[in-house]
Amino acid sequence: MIQLNIRKKSITVFSTLCTLFALAFLTACASKAHHAQLPPPVVHIAWRPSTKSDTYQSVLLALKNVGADARMLPQVLSQDILYDKDGMVQKDCLTEKGMIKLSYAKKVLENGRKRSNVEEIVGKNKVKAVIFTGGGDISPSFFNPPEEEGNAGEAFEPERDISDFLLMEYCLEHDIPILAICRGMQMLAVLTGGKIVQDFSLYFKEQGVAYNNMHRQLPSENQDYALHDVAVTSDESIFRRIAGSSLLSRVPSWHHQGVLQTEKSRFVTTGYTVTCGIPFVEAMEVPGKKFALGLQFHPEIVVSENPEGKEKEFFDYDIAIGFFEAIAGK
Repeated sequence: MIQLNIRKKSITVFSTLCTLFALAFLTACASKAHHAQLPPPVVHIAWRPSTKSDTYQSVLLALKNVGADARMLPQVLSQDILYDKDGMVQKDCLTEKGMIKLSYAKKVLENGRKRSNVEEIVGKNKVKAVIFTGGGDISPSFFNPPEEEGNAGEAFEPERDISDFLLMEYCLEHDIPILAICRGMQMLAVLTGGKIVQDFSLYFKEQGVAYNNMHRQLPSENQDYALHDVAVTSDESIFRRIAGSSLLSRVPSWHHQGVLQTEKSRFVTTGYTVTCGIPFVEAMEVPGKKFALGLQFHPEIVVSENPEGKEKEFFDYDIAIGFFEAIAGK
């Protein structure tokens, strides 16, 4: 009788274990099926007139590599600006050098999104996250206070000035996550009160210092991204979490303008590089937002030119891809 009871108990225990294992297996299968059915996260890219840029194509690749669906947004237009049939700003609104005239910039700044199609674009496209990519110079008429052209004759992108400014303003107001790269970070600085240095060589000449071309190599047949290190300033920052240490070495850089932290700025510097004795912002964040990160360097170039398994020219691929995983919500 005792042996029979033992056998019955053993059978009961075995049966219970089988049931538990079966439930666990079914739960795991259901979970996998659920995740398999979820659509990829959509990350929008702020409008730009050309998609041929290597930085833009590299952003597309980075988003593809993290399993995100990349979509470019339509152009944001302001009713305070005159456009031609192709959406380009008419010459009446521009100075001879291609900057948006102060009178027109002032109207855009004063009226903001109220006289634009930004709300319609964001709503129709169900925007959840936006990447602002690199590009040409921002019209200094958008600076606070506004400035005359002092960018050493380099090209402006007036259409993007308006489109990026209004879209980024909307994203910040509605706490839509943004990743702003190079030009994008400079626009983020414009919106949050940073000081833009229009050209390093001219700026340092005024300081009586020779510029060392730290942020962009001199034009040549083999011109490539300049490499330098970035110091991380805050252990609690998004930048520190992704970078993984207090120093990010060998970041690819290609810009002739820079951002200085000012007392009245609404952003916090979370990464910087000392250039000719002066610290310039390399990473910035807007406090109180879910995700508003600006990077002066190009993590997308690391993804496209420094893939896994390749000899490391830049900082690690895993760190670079981490910025795109973060904006994709992964």
